[in-house]
Amino acid sequence: MKTMFNWVSHIAALAGILDCFIAGTASVMGQQTISGYDVKTVFLVGIAGMVLACLLRLYYMSMEAA
Repeated sequence: MKTMFNWVSHIAALAGILDCFIAGTASVMGQQTISGYDVKTVFLVGIAGMVLACLLRLYYMSMEAA
């Protein structure tokens, strides 16, 4: 179970960083949408992925301490 939380946190962090990078690049290039989604929405999804990764990592670390 601990290993699953560890891997999922890494995957969520990478997906969040990639989403934010894509949204930022599209915004700088002047695009308003990405595949029908607003750039701000894609950016918020990226932030949510990184927050999920932080929470999973925190839970993983608290399981290690117990």
